Amino acid sequence: MKVIIMGASLGRNCEHRPMEGREGFSVTFSVCENTREKVNGEWVEIATWYSCIYFTRSLKVCEYLKTGTKVCIFGDLSIDT
Repeated sequence: MKVIIMGASLGRNCEHRPMEGREGFSVTFSVCENTREKVNGEWVEIATWYSCIYFTRSLKVCEYLKTGTKVCIFGDLSIDT
C-alpha cells in the first residue's frame, strides 16, 4: 500500500549503514505526525511515530535529515507488530 505522510517532523538525526552484499546504504530515521482530536469536549494533541528506512546509493540526503526538520514521505507501508 502506498502512503504519503506530509508535514512530519524528524525525531532524531538519521543513521546510516552499508547494505550487506549490495551497493548502497540503508538510512533509518523516525518521524512524528501531530494531530488534534476532541476528547470529552477538550482538544488533545496526539503524536503518531513512524520508523522509516530509505535505501540509497548516496548519503547526500543525510545532510537534510536532522532533528526537527519537516519532511514529506511517500512510500510503501509495512507494519511490524
